Amino acid sequence: MPRKEIHDSAVIYYEQDEGMYVAHGVRTDQIGTGKSITLALADLIRAVDQVARLVEREPHLDLYRDAPDEIRQAAKHAPKLPDEMFEVAYKIAHDEWPEDMDLPSGHGREEQTYRLEFHDPDEGPAQLA
Repeated sequence: MPRKEIHDSAVIYYEQDEGMYVAHGVRTDQIGTGKSITLALADLIRAVDQVARLVEREPHLDLYRDAPDEIRQAAKHAPKLPDEMFEVAYKIAHDEWPEDMDLPSGHGREEQTYRLEFHDPDEGPAQLA
């Protein structure tokens, strides 16, 4: 069975108590965490990929499950991050980032919530649902 293209949006925010960024999938309700926005996105991409592989083996499961309303509402109002951040996170998640290059810091303002559309790189950006 060919792999379905993945289209989702993420809400990214800083969790003060944990001291890390959280990237929450709006359509998949998956979560990634990291010390930077980029690393949280990479962790989310890995989580979504893992669920997508499971769905391939178990077709009765569904990749998509809406995140809680507060996350979906935040996605409507949060400023959009550049698509290039997804591209970097995708490379990190799939071990394609050059070993001899430092990772971009990817730190935002801790009080700010951001959003980013993500997709399979060959498919082009998805639109926020």
